[in-house]
Amino acid sequence: MMRDTDIRLEILGLEGPQFDLLWALAREVASELQQVELVSIHDSDEMLRKGVARPPAVVVDGQVMCTGRVPTRQELRSYLSS
Repeated sequence: MMRDTDIRLEILGLEGPQFDLLWALAREVASELQQVELVSIHDSDEMLRKGVARPPAVVVDGQVMCTGRVPTRQELRSYLSS
């Protein structure tokens, strides 16, 4: 399904191995799809404002999709197509 506007994919987390793994996965998936704006957020206050207490987290168009773990490639793709 094609959208008229960009999907905003935010990856939230403190810098470290889990964030790095999720960021790399998000970059790969975003490059496979069109119209994805990829943003990283490291600020803990901003994470809490978005409702994320357990990073890493995936937020799509303002909706928290996954927290506390790195999702699979298939899960991440499904978040972007819903």
